Amino acid sequence: QEASSFNIISDIENKVSLTSYYSMELGSRVHELMQMAQINLEDFSDFISQAEALRYGVDAINIVKQSIQDGVISSTIFGDKIAEFYNEFSFKYLEDQKLIIGKIDRVQILKSGDIEILEYKTDAQFNEAHVVKSYSGQVGIYREAVRRIFGQSNQINVKIIFLKLGIVYELG
Repeated sequence: QEASSFNIISDIENKVSLTSYYSMELGSRVHELMQMAQINLEDFSDFISQAEALRYGVDAINIVKQSIQDGVISSTIFGDKIAEFYNEFSFKYLEDQKLIIGKIDRVQILKSGDIEILEYKTDAQFNEAHVVKSYSGQVGIYREAVRRIFGQSNQINVKIIFLKLGIVYELG
């Protein structure tokens, strides 16, 4: 009886572990694809089609394609309002004798001088309270990094883009 219970628990742990691994791998692939969002939506769509032909992470491609169709990508990362942008923007700074190191999915400098921090998520569900609780610390660090690098005078807006869900959430 005990061995049987142990096997069931072990099977559950393995499934959870595989699910976690798959989620992390899927997130990594989606981020790799999103790094290629450079010039315009048409070129990006062509790139996604080429990746699809090579069968590069079919699930990741489907998430990005759905985001293109939903208009989430075109409304946030392409357009005339953007003066310059940085994908996978690395930073480090010292805070209270602690080295803070990170990477922001995308930083956009708008023609107005404002700055947008974009964070891509592949979550399958959206709950505002969970988003605020889960990502506020991360976003605070990102804001501080951007403030230190680009200066205090810029307005810094944060958008969390839930690619699977077609949701853009602005975190204050």
